[in-house]
Amino acid sequence: MKKILPIVIIMLILILGVFGFKYFEEQKELELKERLEQEQYEQKMIGLLEENIVIQVYIKNEVNEERIIEIGKEIEQIEHIINIEFISKEKALETMREALSDNAELLDGFEGENNVLPASYKIYCKIDNIDNLYYEDVIEELAKIDGVDEVKSNHKSMIKYYETDMLEEFLEKVEEANSK
Repeated sequence: MKKILPIVIIMLILILGVFGFKYFEEQKELELKERLEQEQYEQKMIGLLEENIVIQVYIKNEVNEERIIEIGKEIEQIEHIINIEFISKEKALETMREALSDNAELLDGFEGENNVLPASYKIYCKIDNIDNLYYEDVIEELAKIDGVDEVKSNHKSMIKYYETDMLEEFLEKVEEANSK
């Protein structure tokens, strides 16, 4: 019995060691999988934020076409901007008419020189890391450009949706409402 006891103890240690090692490996795999899923989720959210956070730069009404083009070129030079879209005064009026749909006649008489809506640029920024967003810096740079009247952005509300894990749900509801 005295000879068997050490062998049994050694066998138990070996068995526990094998199972312990297996458990440790499974935990490691599980942690790796969870980290990968989190990274994939963050990349998806970054993509959604890049597509849906818009900075709108409104141009002063007295600015001529040549200067508006120069403003666009200046905007393109600002770091972290990945896309800009020019919206003419006429396009802004057309968009407003579509938004008002049944009440579009309220805008009758605002065509041509009577159009009070400003030309603008829609701007989208690159997000390298969800913890390092550049929107405030970009907005500050945009506001300094000569001829810019106002800069607006939806970044704060969109980031709040992200932080509360409601971004996907919110964007689905917006898409659903826009498709009606």
